[in-house]
Parts: sequence; C-alpha cells; structure tokens
Amino acid sequence: LHFSKKDELGEFLGIFSGDGCFSKRPNYHYIIRIYVGYYEKHYADYLKPKLSEWFGKEPGVYISHYRGKKSMITLYYSSKCIYEHIRKYLSWEDKKSYTIRLKNLDLNNRKFNIGFIRGLIDTDGSYYAPKRRISFSTVSEKLSKQVMAIMENLIQVRPKCYVLHPEGEHELYTITLHGENAK
Repeated sequence: LHFSKKDELGEFLGIFSGDGCFSKRPNYHYIIRIYVGYYEKHYADYLKPKLSEWFGKEPGVYISHYRGKKSMITLYYSSKCIYEHIRKYLSWEDKKSYTIRLKNLDLNNRKFNIGFIRGLIDTDGSYYAPKRRISFSTVSEKLSKQVMAIMENLIQVRPKCYVLHPEGEHELYTITLHGENAK
C-alpha cells in the first residue's frame, strides 16, 4: 500500500466509507469493492489510476447492466492487506452503511481530514457551484457527527445538519455548507 500523502489516505477511506463494501468469501478471499454509477464514469476513470497508485496494481472492473443499459461500474480488489488497512482506520458493525465511522477522530490531522471529507463528498455528497453549496448525506449517525466536527474544525463555522425520518427507514443525516464556507 502506498499513500504518499495523508490526504490521499483520508480520501480513500472517505471513498470506501461512502461507496465501498467488503465481503469475505468462504475460501478466505477478502473482496473490497467501490461502486460508481455509470452516469459518473468520469469519476471511475479518475479513481482507477489513483487506486492503482495506492495499491500497486490495477483494480478489477465490472460493469453491471440494468434493462439492457450500463448502470454501474464496480472497481474491486481481492486483498486481505487492503481490508486490514481499512479496518485499522474505520469501524462498523453489522450493516456498514448504518454504523461506519473513523476509529479515531483526530481533529489536528488537517490533511487527512480534508482528504476524508473530499472522498465522502465525491461519493455521497455534492458541490453545487452556482450557490456555493456542499452537501453530504449518510445514514450513519456517528459518521455524521464526525463530519460535522471535522468541517467545523477546518473552517471554524458549524455546518447545518438536517435529519429526515422516513417512515420505516433509517434516519438520513444531511450536512450542508453554503456560501463562502463551501469553497
């Protein structure tokens, strides 16, 4: 594994937190996947060389189809080493989406935190330039609290957090910054 800068490690962990998944097969193969909607093919094209640089080999690529059209790009590795590296920094129980978070939140690790937020926004967020708005959504309450703390620490302004309570669904936490603070 090769992360030449702290922000690159943070970025990968943010990407995995947002759109990654892991499975361990009965033959003890550890499969790490990152899912990208086909409509965001440009992002998959950005990720492929980054992942190759970070992990020393190209990711496997699989394109899924839905109703005869390309719908999703899966970038994947079979690697216990990558999995153990992820688990060194991230924690989750049962279903990853609902409980994912950083194991140790260090607000003084500015470069790592910038990369982590970048990875999260690239996967489960957005930037809307005309209104200078950054938005990030998660169903992990613990991750939402960490993101709020990181953003507040980085820019000294507390972002807004909206919580949706859809009936029969998990709560959805949406964190936003508007105007000059969203640069």
